[in-house]
This record gives sequence, C-alpha cells and structure tokens, in this order.
Amino acid sequence: MTGKLGIRSPQYNGSLGLAWTSEDDDTVIRLSGPLGLTVASIERAPGGISLTTPDTGTVFITEPELGEYLGYSMPLRHLSRWVRGVPEAGIPFRRHEDGFSQAGWRVVYAAQVGQDPARIRFRREDTTLTLVIRRWTY
Repeated sequence: MTGKLGIRSPQYNGSLGLAWTSEDDDTVIRLSGPLGLTVASIERAPGGISLTTPDTGTVFITEPELGEYLGYSMPLRHLSRWVRGVPEAGIPFRRHEDGFSQAGWRVVYAAQVGQDPARIRFRREDTTLTLVIRRWTY
C-alpha cells in the first residue's frame, strides 16, 4: 500500500509519505519526507524490529523504543490487521459504529473505497495517526 501518514503528538507534528509491504509475518514500512527522501525504514519480522534512519543507521529495537526514536507511538504489532479493518485476534476489543478500540488505541475508519479502507485514524492518549491510503496493491 502507498499513502500518507499524518502525525500529531507532543514530540512531532507533520506528515510523511508511506510505502508498506507485508507478507506473512514480515512487514516493511518506508517513511519519506519532502522530495520523497526516505527518513525511516521500519522492518518487523518474528525476530524483532529494525529501524534504519540516515542519522542512526540500523538499530534493533522494541516497539516502545520505536516511539522514542520516531517521536510518536505507532501500533506496529497490530497495524497489518487494523489497516484491513480487522481487530487483532486473541486481544479483547470493543466495536464502535465507525471502528473499534483495542490495545489502548481507538481505530476509526473515516473513508472507504470499495471494500478497502482509504482513511484510518489511530488514537491513543495524546497521539493521533491519520493514514490516507492512495493505492492498495495485492
């Protein structure tokens, strides 16, 4: 999928381009800034998370540490299911008219194109992530 990620948090406000690939349990998210330059590459596999930035190179981190590096929390563990409109299996959730709440996050599906979500908001405490999906590739 490709799109744009809007971020509002106490440490960071802005937007980034997003390119996401996922296969089985492996996820790669590339975040890009102005002119399409990659500012971060996040890879999640069963063995853990790696973050690559121009400043730090590649570091292997936990999900809470990812938030420290980026300046905002990201529910990386759950995103591959949530972007498809499905709560994570085995974790309690509560349905809402426009989405659901799970793992401390409120997930709101603000727009759809056909069967696919086109705008999703993820909220937790003082962080809001807005994902605008431009293209799904299957």
